[in-house]
Formats: sequence, C-alpha cells, structure tokens
Amino acid sequence: MIALDFLAFSVLQVTGTLPVSLALPLPIPQAPGQGEIVARYTVGDERRELTRAAVSLHLAEQHGTGSSGIEALEHLIETRLVEQAAEKAGLMPPEAEVRARVRMIEQSLASSGRKLEDLLAQGRMTRETFVATTALGMAQQNLAAATLGLSDPDQVLPKHLELWTKEQRTKVDVITDSAVLPSGVVAIVDKREVTSLDLGEVLFTKISTNGLELAVSEMIFREWVAYEAERNDITVAAEDLEEQFARRQRQFEASGVSQGVGYVQWLEAFGKSKASELESVELLTVARHGKLVLKRYPDARVDAMLEEDRAALMRRHGARRKLHIILLRAATNPNTIIKRDFAQALEQAEALRAILLSGKDSFERVAKINSEDPTTKADGGFIKWQHREYLPTSPDRRAPAKVLEAAFQTPLGEVSTPVETEAGYYLVWPSAEELPPEPRQLRARILKELAAVYNQELFEKAAVEMLIK
Repeated sequence: MIALDFLAFSVLQVTGTLPVSLALPLPIPQAPGQGEIVARYTVGDERRELTRAAVSLHLAEQHGTGSSGIEALEHLIETRLVEQAAEKAGLMPPEAEVRARVRMIEQSLASSGRKLEDLLAQGRMTRETFVATTALGMAQQNLAAATLGLSDPDQVLPKHLELWTKEQRTKVDVITDSAVLPSGVVAIVDKREVTSLDLGEVLFTKISTNGLELAVSEMIFREWVAYEAERNDITVAAEDLEEQFARRQRQFEASGVSQGVGYVQWLEAFGKSKASELESVELLTVARHGKLVLKRYPDARVDAMLEEDRAALMRRHGARRKLHIILLRAATNPNTIIKRDFAQALEQAEALRAILLSGKDSFERVAKINSEDPTTKADGGFIKWQHREYLPTSPDRRAPAKVLEAAFQTPLGEVSTPVETEAGYYLVWPSAEELPPEPRQLRARILKELAAVYNQELFEKAAVEMLIK
C-alpha cells in the first residue's frame, strides 16, 4: 500500500526507526522522458536505442497480469484514490512543506552515511518522482487525520491509513475488467484512466537487474527476428499463427499445470483470449523464428550432420535417462559454510552408497536427508530426464558433465561410484531410460539445439550496451 511505503521511508526514517534494509516506496508514475535511453544495440547495420517508455510498455505487456503486475496495479489505484480525494478536499501539502520533508529525509540519510540519490538510482527513480511520491504520502496522512479528527497528521498510524484506503475504495467506482476497458488502459478510477505506461513505469522501478536485462533481450530478439524474416522473405499467414497457438495449447495441457483447466480458460483468467494471442507480437515472433530456423537448417543439412557425426548427436539428443543425485559439498580449505574437505566428502559418499546398495533405504529418502544440492534436495535428488551430453551454453543440463557421463555408464537401477567435481562428490542413480527417439523427434531435438545456437549468434550481433541497470 502506498501509504505504508511512504510512512516507512519518511516518517520512520526521520524518527530513526526505519529498518536499514527497507526499500524505496513505490513511485507515482511519471511520463518517462522519451530521451531516457535504457540500452543501445545493433540490428543489421543500424545502431538503435530502447527508451524507458518502450521498455515500460513491454513490462506491462509481459507482467501486467502476473503477481507483480497485480501488485503494481493496486498501488496505482490507491495512488489515484489519494490524488482525487486530496484534490477534492484541498489537502495536498504545499510545495514548501514537501521540500522540507525531503530535506529531513536527506539529512537523516546523511547522518548514517547514505545519500538519497544513491537509493533513488537503485530504484531507478528520479528525484522528481520521489518528491511527488512524498507529497502524495503527506496528502494521505492529511486525509486520514481529517477523517479521524486529528490536528497533527504525524499522529496518523499505518493502521489508520489502511482503514482510510479500504473505506475510500468503497466510495469510488474502480473498473479493472479488460473486456470493457479501452486499449492501452488497465484501470479507470472514478473516471480517471490508469494506462499501460503507468503500470509499466511502476514495474520498471521494481524489476531486478536480471529481469530488466531479460526484458531488453526479449525486445531486441523480436526486432532481430523481424529483420531476419524480411531479409529472408519470410511471411507468416493466419494458419501459421493458428498452428503456433495449437502447439502452445498442447504443451500447456501436457505440462500438468492445467489441473483440468483448458488453455483458453487459463488465458481468460489473466485477461487474455485466443484472439489477443493470435494478434500478439510474441506469437508472430515465434512463428517467424520457426520458419527462419527451418530455412536455415533444412532437412538436407540435418541429414548431412547426422551422416557426418551421428554418434555425437545421439549423445546430445538420443534416449534420455531419469536421474537422481546426491551432492556432498567439499572444499580444499574447509570453512564455516563448507565444513569438510574432499577426503571427508568421499568417505561420506562411500558410506551412503553402501547404505543404498544394502537396500536399507531408498535413494530419494537418503537424498532428502543428506544431499546438499538445494534445487533437488526436496525432490529426492530428481534432476529430471537428462541426455548424456549438452552444449556448454545449454540451459537444460542439470548436473556437471562428469556426473552425466557416470549416469550413462552406470547400469539402470544401480548407484554410481562417487563422482568428484569442483563442488564435491556426487552419487547418481539412473532409475529409467526412455526409448530411442523416432526420426521426427530426433530432428526436432537437433533443430531446438540449432535454434539456440542461431539465437546466440543474433545476440552477439546485437552488441547490446545497457545504460540503465
């Protein structure tokens, strides 16, 4: 809630009770300057720029219906409620008072060796936006104080602000149904619009550095695919988009996350529809990319690759095995985090293997108790179905190469001998193996790998320079 964010940062900061780790408040959305550049990159022979406004709109498109988008929208609705109520009641604070409050915050930060500008930069927030947010927080204090009959707004507590917001929400018409909202509008609060750009700007200030880089990469990838499609005379027809939609539908239903809910129903729950998906740039990009990959790697080229080195391709794309692991971490110089050396880890791994070979306990149970791999421990060490080898850049590999090699050398159903890696010692249990892939499935797997290599080439050509992180 915006009021609590403001109080946490200003009132509690000034009184010296603000936790050191507390984040900046969510901002009031301001129209991002079109000249504010987030990244520079190359498409073809042209050097291009991505503006903050463009990235904000992309974030709204991608995350507007997710949990972060819903939280940001609630913040925006509360912002509108405060703005409108304060304007009607004449309780917006004078500019001089707002500036004085900001100076108090700066002085308090300075006393602990910190600068407001540094915190604003971390939150990708301008000083103007912070001043506006501070004014809004003060206005909400004034509104709550007037409602409670308090003479001093600083007597208002967070619970009072929460109650005021809930009550105000019941007095004002708020529309968030995407089916009745105009294009580019995510909410209407008492006849005032909240735009996609407003929503995206809030998401822009909250997203992590990795999240921002991913969003920029997605946008640049779309432009590169569009450029490559035009250069290669690739066109996408309505039936191509229908085919891509049907493929997504099948993947959704096969994933097990549907729990009986159809793909179209799932889309509608997030304010989307089949029609909106068929018209989306994202689906168009997927269709274009698929055609580009097939043109770049026709059947004859894949056949030639299989003929040239079928053994290597089968190691990466042949029958997979269902694998579970146990990791015992070790360090050359043990410390408070990793307390054993490699000799001790090997000794413990051999002891655990002896227990497993005796049949006294299951691999899953031993992994849950003893494994030190945080991503698989809770699942009994399950690292999914794995190929024998992966390219170094593949995101699908779930264990070191030496562990995968041991998994395919170990007979099915047996436990490997301890495998030494830089992280420590592994035990691996191959519990099942799938049938060799049919020719069509094998081609699909090879094309997926080739597509990833192609994508990497495009990103290298883009030569992305991030200006805001």
